[in-house]
Amino acid sequence: MSYESDFFKRYNPDFEKLALYGFRYTENGYEYSADMMDGQFRAQIYISDDCHICGKIIETELNEEYIGYRIANQSGTFVGQVRQAYNALLDDIRQNCFTKQYFLTAQANRIAGKIIARYGDIPEFMWDKAPGFGVFRNPKSHKWYALVMNIDKSKLDGGSEAKESAPSEVEVINLKLTADLVQTLLSQNGYYPSYHMKKPDWISLILDETIDDDQVMKLVEISHAHSVGRTDKSKEWLVPANPKYYDIEDAFRQSDEILWKQSGNIMVGDIAYMYVAQPVSAILYKCEVTQADIPYRYHDDNLVMTKAMRIRLLKTYSPDAFTFAKLSEYGIRAVRGPRGVPESLSRDLNR
Repeated sequence: MSYESDFFKRYNPDFEKLALYGFRYTENGYEYSADMMDGQFRAQIYISDDCHICGKIIETELNEEYIGYRIANQSGTFVGQVRQAYNALLDDIRQNCFTKQYFLTAQANRIAGKIIARYGDIPEFMWDKAPGFGVFRNPKSHKWYALVMNIDKSKLDGGSEAKESAPSEVEVINLKLTADLVQTLLSQNGYYPSYHMKKPDWISLILDETIDDDQVMKLVEISHAHSVGRTDKSKEWLVPANPKYYDIEDAFRQSDEILWKQSGNIMVGDIAYMYVAQPVSAILYKCEVTQADIPYRYHDDNLVMTKAMRIRLLKTYSPDAFTFAKLSEYGIRAVRGPRGVPESLSRDLNR
């Protein structure tokens, strides 16, 4: 990476502002020159149409390029003055002609924009030693649901292209899904075991256009759902119902409010989507929890209950609308107990 490219890292040029600043457009892109240090040097900056930035400093009297400022271990008063003057010029150009980008790659910045637009969460950059690591956090629960990182591609593990001889910087986004979904995705291009977070329910997605934005955002929604936690607002649950042990369809034909086993931290006002197991294998009902934490002792060969909740029927779905096969599109691979509902599924259930 060149001295100039490193200086403008995470910034994109505004070409209209370049022209107003004094850049001249040529067949090779935008060019700008300016005297430095009372005319002893002349800086020349070049920006291509694809945003590649380079430059050089010409020693005026000799009409030769001066390169001392580029050498990291080059020290001394004079070279320090040249470097300071050049940096001041680059900083002025950056402030007047460039816009700040959160991340390095186009896809990472697009995804960041979509997350900001959907949830209003701005990435947090928490580590001085890793300034490009941006965390997206749910402000209500303070839980992370996405982490964007710039790393060397050789650090990714689990893919045939993970190990490379030459360093290659990439950006990845870490998301929290389910262990089952993670294992399914790892067989596809662009998905890797989570870097920096060695947990079975986290995964790294490479942001180099291998995975399209829509798919990334579907998985962001699932990860965000894990971060919701408990708030004053109602929460939505997917609750299993086994017709082998209880005929929920007949129960709702008899009454629009029934008693149901309560598991987990379900509260009054929460929404329960009742998933009826085989042979139906689909979500059939949307219900509101009208009473929770009801003491209820019951035990037989198939069921143990210590507390119950009362649920009221709000809506009925066609058996072929939200089948088990359909739920896999939302990242749901099993419904063994009450679980949160991904936002994408919630939107479709409430259309």
